[in-house]
Amino acid sequence: MNVSRCYKVAKDTKVSDVNLDSIRNDLETLSYDSSTVFKTVLVIEEVITNILKYSENPFDTNTSLSLSDDSIVINIEDYGKQFDPTLVKQVNLTEDLSKREIGGLGIHLVKQFSDNISYHRVGGHNILQITLNAKKIPVEITSPIENIRCKTNSKIRSFTECIIS
Repeated sequence: MNVSRCYKVAKDTKVSDVNLDSIRNDLETLSYDSSTVFKTVLVIEEVITNILKYSENPFDTNTSLSLSDDSIVINIEDYGKQFDPTLVKQVNLTEDLSKREIGGLGIHLVKQFSDNISYHRVGGHNILQITLNAKKIPVEITSPIENIRCKTNSKIRSFTECIIS
């Protein structure tokens, strides 16, 4: 199963007004497990927050998701200042808080939860692509034939395991 979804955040949106419920609901409807939903929403929220706070983006920010059974590919595009998060140095989490530089924890979380990140600057806009490994919840299907329950295994595309009781 491959599904694509697109979302837009208006250029004048306040960080406190960003609502990712539609993304969360789409992922849950498509039976992704809670860990996958959490990581995906957190990654998108951190990137969108940085764009709204720092990029001086004169246009809307576009986010697209390419969803398959075992991965989620997130593409986030904006026309703000050039910024490559893949070049941000690793945050020293063991350093005393009073000595640690402010910032960078959001990007740190994005890198921790992502399986692959790439950045490109094309035609005056930033394109950030983030890939996450995904897991789905097996969906139980009730058969119209009495006493047969079927479970679909989303990892194997055309396999259905039926239990006859």
